Order: sequence, then structure tokens, then C-alpha cells
Amino acid sequence: MIAGVYGGVGYQAVCPVIAGTWTPGALVLELIGPATRRRRPAAEAAAWSRPRSVTATPSGPARAPR
Repeated sequence: MIAGVYGGVGYQAVCPVIAGTWTPGALVLELIGPATRRRRPAAEAAAWSRPRSVTATPSGPARAPR
């Protein structure tokens, strides 16, 4: 589609075409995006609530860079 616009009308029409195609998608995302965050599966929500282990780092003397 972009190549057709570029070839037919020129480069000055490409940016408005891209903006025109992205705008409806951005508006839909703005409307329904927050609603999709509330529908997290229970298993994923439970995984986030569990404490996570932290890997211990060795407590020896620091090595000199080589």
C-alpha cells in the first residue's frame, strides 16, 4: 500500500497515509487497552504475588581484572 502511494502520488503523501492508518488503531487501543490489563489469568496473578528467591553472590575477595 505504501509503495503504491509512493509510486502514484509521491513521497509527500506517504506520511499522511501512515498516520491515517495508525490513528484508528491507536484510538481503539486507547479505549480497550486498560480493560485488557484487568483480565489477567489467575495463575499469572498468583505467580506475581509469590516471593521470589534471590541468588546469593560469593562473598570472597574481589578478583583483580586481567
